[in-house]
Amino acid sequence: IYAADAFDQSLPYGNPESLLQRGWKLLVPPRPIAAHTTLALPSPPTSYRYYLLWITALPPSASSAEIAEITLFR
Repeated sequence: IYAADAFDQSLPYGNPESLLQRGWKLLVPPRPIAAHTTLALPSPPTSYRYYLLWITALPPSASSAEIAEITLFR
């Protein structure tokens, strides 16, 4: 999970700059998750304007991923 108050939206698709170089901050490092997973954001809580859930890999038997709902609690 990444967060940002502002980020560089002008870069074209395929640009090699990392999300961190574009202005995103990593809040929760990549990890395996399952259905109905809860991920805690770091403390102390900080509010951001944008949040990004980045899927880095699918299980070996899967060819797609689906997110039915995301809820952000304060």
